[in-house]
Amino acid sequence: MRIFLFHLFLIGCLAKAEARPFEITTYGQQGSAIVLLPGYASSPEVWQTTIERLQANYRLYVLHFAGFAGKAPADQPAFEPWANAVTEWLRLMPDSQVTIIGHSMGGVMALWLAAELSHKVAKVVVVDALPCLSALNNPSFKVDPHFSCEASIRQMTALSDSAFKAMQQQGAPWLVNDVAWQQKLVDWSMQSDRHTLAAVYCSFLQTDMRPKLSQIKARVLVQLEAPFTGYQSAIAAQYETLKGAELVYAPKGLHFVMIDAADWYFESLIAFLKA
Repeated sequence: MRIFLFHLFLIGCLAKAEARPFEITTYGQQGSAIVLLPGYASSPEVWQTTIERLQANYRLYVLHFAGFAGKAPADQPAFEPWANAVTEWLRLMPDSQVTIIGHSMGGVMALWLAAELSHKVAKVVVVDALPCLSALNNPSFKVDPHFSCEASIRQMTALSDSAFKAMQQQGAPWLVNDVAWQQKLVDWSMQSDRHTLAAVYCSFLQTDMRPKLSQIKARVLVQLEAPFTGYQSAIAAQYETLKGAELVYAPKGLHFVMIDAADWYFESLIAFLKA
């Protein structure tokens, strides 16, 4: 009877794992746990140099979201269900304290996890992300609970491959200065599921973490790209209720600061992790 119940339990765990909208790859075998969250349309490769620097001293859990950069899509992609799925996985981790590092959309998800699991998330590193991206240029922005993403999905999925690629090639130089990485970003987008890209981005733009920031007890480092120095007051206002958060600005580079400002990124990151 016990063997039968164990098999039922195992089957249930496997079913839950298969239903998750992300895949996990682990690195390192000692030290405290760090979860690495890539951003929109990104491959886990975005964390490769971070993995190389940290895996000797930490246990790293690197996520790859469904439908992004060659990963098969999952049903009903959207930011909030994905964040909830990561929350439930993290809740089951045996570690009592974890660190979350997230880039872009992954940075907002890191804040979500820290708010939902304030007893468990000890440190957060937000790499170039804001609690509410839509409010940066629209201070009166409010989430519309009835907003539909169907039009965005239809528009993006209707694009030809050549038109979609041209759009990605036009946007990449605004995200990273490194030319080789510009090509990587285009490739990742082309390898992503178009429906997932549209649905997740649209739902992400309807995400506002500002009301939840006061729930966070973790120490938080926010690393921001150099062009954001022109928005410092607006950004500080967004993070105002996150007490003790450290906001630092890269001396150069664009959205992928771990690439364009690697020395600064690692100096800031490692000092924060060791503190």
